Amino acid sequence: MEKETRTYDDPQIPFFQGETFKPGSLVLIENSTSLSAELSFYALLKISQKNGIPLIVEDIFDTLPIYIKHLELMGFYVPLESINVIKVAGIDGVGNVVEKLSFEADPNLYIPKKEIVISKIVGENAHILLILGMERLLMFQRNLRDLYPIVRYFKENLDSPHRVTANIIETPILKSMNPNPLPMLESVASSVVELNMENEAIRVRPKKAIFSFTVNVGTFKVSLGDVIEVLRE
Repeated sequence: MEKETRTYDDPQIPFFQGETFKPGSLVLIENSTSLSAELSFYALLKISQKNGIPLIVEDIFDTLPIYIKHLELMGFYVPLESINVIKVAGIDGVGNVVEKLSFEADPNLYIPKKEIVISKIVGENAHILLILGMERLLMFQRNLRDLYPIVRYFKENLDSPHRVTANIIETPILKSMNPNPLPMLESVASSVVELNMENEAIRVRPKKAIFSFTVNVGTFKVSLGDVIEVLRE
C-alpha cells in the first residue's frame, strides 16, 4: 500500500542535491516527464564538481544534447568542458567527447569497449558513470535473455569502491516494450526512484532501498521552483 503523498516546502531535499550517492551503488532514476531528468542530471553534475569526482556521461543516441538544450533554456549554465563523454552513436557531440563508439546491439561487444574507454579516462580512481539513453539500447534487445549481459554488468559494478553508477531512464518507452525490461533492471539496482510531474511539483516515489532519509517517508512532492532555485546556488 502506497503511503500518503506529502508535500515538502523545504527545497533542501538531498535527492535533488545529489549528496547521497555512494560508491558501489547503482541508482535507477525512472523518469516519466520532462525536466525531471534534466534536473537530475544537473544535480549529479553539481556533486561531481563539489566533491572533485570526475563525471563520465555515456551518451546513447544524442540524449545528452537534448538535456543541455533544455537546461540552457531554463537559464542554467552547463560547464561542458568538465563533462567527459563517451559518445555512443548519434551525431551531435557536446561536452568533452573522449571517445566515439559505434552502436552495437549486442551488449557482449559493446560493454567491453566502453570499459576500456573508462579505464583510459580515470584508471582506478573514483568516478560517477551516468548513463543516458539506455532505453534506446534496450529497444534492440529481442527478449529478456538478451538483457542478461546488461544485468550481469550492473551486478559486477555493485559494491565497487571506485564507481557510482546512475541511470536516468525514460520509463514510458520501456513500458511500451514486450516484454518490459524494467523489472529486471529494478531487481539489480541498489536504489530506484520514480519521478513524475504533478502540477508545478515533482512527485518523487522511492521504490527500492532509496536513501535513508526517504525510506519511511513514502511518496512526496517538491516544488519545481524550489528545486531549480537550489540547483542554481
